[in-house]
Amino acid sequence: MTYLSDRKKQYSKWTRIIMAIVFFIVLSVFWKQIRKVTYPVVIPVVSVVSGVVDGVFYIPSFFSTYITFHKTSSERIDALEKNIELLENKVASQNGELEQYIAKDELKSKVYSTTLEVYPIAQDLYFLYSTMLITKGFSDGIEEGMIVYTRGYEAVGIVTQVYGSTALVSLLSASGNKVDAFIQENKMTLSLVGAGGGNFTAQIPKDLDVVIGDNIFLTQNPTMNLGTVVDIVGTQQDFFKTVYIRGAYNPAKQRNYFVDK
Repeated sequence: MTYLSDRKKQYSKWTRIIMAIVFFIVLSVFWKQIRKVTYPVVIPVVSVVSGVVDGVFYIPSFFSTYITFHKTSSERIDALEKNIELLENKVASQNGELEQYIAKDELKSKVYSTTLEVYPIAQDLYFLYSTMLITKGFSDGIEEGMIVYTRGYEAVGIVTQVYGSTALVSLLSASGNKVDAFIQENKMTLSLVGAGGGNFTAQIPKDLDVVIGDNIFLTQNPTMNLGTVVDIVGTQQDFFKTVYIRGAYNPAKQRNYFVDK
């Protein structure tokens, strides 16, 4: 029985070999005809299978690339944010040091300067709104060009003539007198015209940004103020508008002034 079984197995083996040889011979002889029939069917199937396989393998690659890019981007954003914080802190520190330097410089200049308190000498009221005499002169160290101011460091006038014990001061707000100034809030420059009594006016283009309450400072000495904007007059049809500046003093009533030398 075992002998017959072995013979049967050997016969099956030789049968498969012969069939394979025959199949190979037939395939070789009729390859052109077989190819014409099978290619239109096989190639689309192979293309679809290939695309599916590539897609399956591409998805993990895509997610891997996305995760890596996202991680790198997040790390870079974190680094940039930290760098921005460091730069902001550095700028704030430098601004603080600059403010301290300016404050120390101003304090130093004031320490080494002497402030004289002066008083106006009675004179005709008409002249009082354009000039005034003060009770200090050459003997006290008063010189031409010095700025006379009042309480609140508000500029009043400039010394134009000096005598032995008195000096003549031309008021900045004298009628028709022109004064260079600027607005503290936006640093916009203005050309003021004296209106008398410590007040000024200015003609400016209607598009310039000036509002009631703006503080006006003297260009010659930016630490000294001249007054505050109290009114603005103009219409939509006008090309210019009139700005009214009121000072905090009245030459007819003010009794004491100051001069730094």
